[in-house]
Amino acid sequence: MKVRRIQLHKVRVFQDFEVEFVDSLTKKTLSRAVLVGINGSGKTTLLEALFGSYRVLGRAETVSLVALSSEGWVEVEFELTAAEREALSTQQERVLLRTTLAATGAGWALQPRELVTPLRRACAEGKGLGGVLYFPAVRQLPPFRLEAIQKVEPRLPFAYRYVGSTGVDALKTYLVYQHYLDLQDLDRTGERGERFRRIQRLFDRLFAGKRVAGVEDMEVIIETSEGEQHGLDDLSSGEKQMLMLVVETLRYAPKGGLILVDEPEVSLHPAWQRKLLYTLEQVAPECQIIVATHSLEIAQSVYPEEVIELSPLPSLEQEKVAA
Repeated sequence: MKVRRIQLHKVRVFQDFEVEFVDSLTKKTLSRAVLVGINGSGKTTLLEALFGSYRVLGRAETVSLVALSSEGWVEVEFELTAAEREALSTQQERVLLRTTLAATGAGWALQPRELVTPLRRACAEGKGLGGVLYFPAVRQLPPFRLEAIQKVEPRLPFAYRYVGSTGVDALKTYLVYQHYLDLQDLDRTGERGERFRRIQRLFDRLFAGKRVAGVEDMEVIIETSEGEQHGLDDLSSGEKQMLMLVVETLRYAPKGGLILVDEPEVSLHPAWQRKLLYTLEQVAPECQIIVATHSLEIAQSVYPEEVIELSPLPSLEQEKVAA
């Protein structure tokens, strides 16, 4: 499911606010959108409201939306893909969810009402509907030592908030397991699999002068152009952020769903900021991507109609005047 519109009433900084994620000319739902504004303009609130709405859809019990502590309401208009309409046995192209916020939890109402049961069942079973992957502003790639190969077969909730972890959910665990599966293919068929090699190619495109050499002793080995080697934990903070966003999107992106990223520019060199959205689109081509940023580089990496200003960025306004 993708988002066409969100309306917030008495939610944090928003008294009555509505924004459409729609191309003004074609009237099609935007496949990507960049929310820009100064601190306090409500960018994170919008992302939390979108994520919370998906959580409400994906949970049978009452959901407490702590991040949106308020007495107001949030209304989101979703667009169903052709595959989702088929899974729900409906011709309806859009559904409307209103979530009423209260200290005791979130009440909700869905239109059309006849889709309530099939939609909640599809969300709970993880079948036929694209959910949401949310990267909040605080996200980490914590260092740890992997002692043994761990089988990685995550069954994600319909709404998944990524924060980074150690153990079976860690990025390092995932990469080592993908390498192991490729070697298993080689033993079984004589041809090495493409799982780890695809990530190697992604890494090569992202980072000039470095490559993923392979896996040794449960460690992902990075090699520089000078032949020096180090582990994943020794990447710079910017390299970790870029690798995390791209590879974890590759791993977790919900087919036909939504990817939210708060402050994607954290620790990233301007050159990486400029190509981030393009790279995310390449690894998750069927997803809608919405990011919230202060970065002029990211705002200028998309078409003007894909930029939604919650408050003017001074540098962006200067660019407009100059144009």
